[in-house]
Amino acid sequence: MSDNLRITRDDLSKIADGNLRVIRAFEKLFKIVPDNTTDFTNSIGNATAKANISDGRSINNERTLKGSQVLLWLTM
Repeated sequence: MSDNLRITRDDLSKIADGNLRVIRAFEKLFKIVPDNTTDFTNSIGNATAKANISDGRSINNERTLKGSQVLLWLTM
């Protein structure tokens, strides 16, 4: 099945009024942007999970520190 959403060089030529510099710039842009956003979605999900893990560790470390400070105070 062909992809009707793909922009051809002729389509770009119509948009850019035949300006080859603009056409080449768009072609480079389309090479950078992936065809599928699944990779981005997975990356965002992984980043979110890592951020949540870091938050949990920070909270745990803060509780441990406060507990240690209380124990230190009690030993004085």
